[in-house]
Amino acid sequence: MESSFSWLDYSDRERRRVLDVVRSLSERDTRDELGVATVRDALADLLAPGVSTIQTRARYFLFIPWIYRQIEERIRKKSGHVDKAWVARKARNEEIDLIDHLRKAGNSDGVIGSWAGKSLQRLPSSVYWNGLREWRIRLCPWALDGYHHRLAVNGAPPRQSSEISDGALPNWHPGLPEAPDGFPEGATMTLRTEDAEYLRDRILQQHSGSLLGQLVLGDARAATVPEPWAALELGIELPPEVVTTLRHAREFSLAMNGAVLIYNLMLAQAPQTPRDEWIERYRSMLRDWANEIHLHAAALAGWDRTDFWRTVARARPQVPSRTQNFINTWLDWLLAARDPAALADDIDVRTLIENRERQLKKAQARLQNPRLLELWNGATGSGTARMNYRWDVMRTHLTDIHRGLRNMPESKVA
Repeated sequence: MESSFSWLDYSDRERRRVLDVVRSLSERDTRDELGVATVRDALADLLAPGVSTIQTRARYFLFIPWIYRQIEERIRKKSGHVDKAWVARKARNEEIDLIDHLRKAGNSDGVIGSWAGKSLQRLPSSVYWNGLREWRIRLCPWALDGYHHRLAVNGAPPRQSSEISDGALPNWHPGLPEAPDGFPEGATMTLRTEDAEYLRDRILQQHSGSLLGQLVLGDARAATVPEPWAALELGIELPPEVVTTLRHAREFSLAMNGAVLIYNLMLAQAPQTPRDEWIERYRSMLRDWANEIHLHAAALAGWDRTDFWRTVARARPQVPSRTQNFINTWLDWLLAARDPAALADDIDVRTLIENRERQLKKAQARLQNPRLLELWNGATGSGTARMNYRWDVMRTHLTDIHRGLRNMPESKVA
């Protein structure tokens, strides 16, 4: 039987979170092996609201509402109601058609469905639906299926010139720029100046106090740095709350990376997978990590963990107590260690990590499952990448918007 996910109409935010997890499961280097994603995603939501790991380019924030405004216009012109299946089918056809137009225009970078074409399962609308709401481009509160249902049952509301007119809320922000003539024919990923200004203004209106909001208004160089906290070194003036969140994110990413590296070392040393080159790989990574810990010793020693958990609670008020206990125990041991690399051979640390995996995965825990151990590839590892809080996607969006504001074609941008 083929597996599938379904969501109730009110679970739009949960749907996006599940899609993020599904994508991470296909990327070995970013898997959440020790169950800290709740905390990671809380910090990511504060830094990059509306951004998710499954997004690609900023112009989809316009493509999706343009497609649906055209569908709503067709519904207004139809006599009688349409059914939900018609709306969903029409939207899918338009989104698939967009792929061909983008490919014809020579845009392959970031095109969702570029390879899958008509067989695409995860449509751009599902990828961007939550982000459209976070940026208040989408004004209707419903999940995608609920939106289709209401268009079928109630018809399309009239297009309005203000957000609220006669007590009725439109589905899409009235300030949304008009689609280019003939859209989707000739569609490209390049933002027009009015597109970039609109997206910038939406972010500033809704999330000016986030890192995303600060950088969309500020220095375009920030989108070129490899990690979000590197923006602190560029001399960009940021609000104290953003600086604090960035520092919490940096400390958490660095500190928790050691636990994941020890987990991979334990896998490499298991009886089913004893490979000297794999063991040395993770020993070497742990030595490098320990050196970084020493370089950041002052920052880690001054890390206010009470404020860290208070910051996390702003976005995720209910982090599971088992997750908090695991993280706090690991951090206590790390910050007390004279030699962080030696934690890899500490029996208590290994027991903590082994118990945490069993707690999360039950019978599917690799350290307890010989078959899964045999399938593990120590050459690539699992979950070893540092948490960067959706930075790769955020900086792509920032680059797209800054490029549009400068009215620069993509070919002229390094």
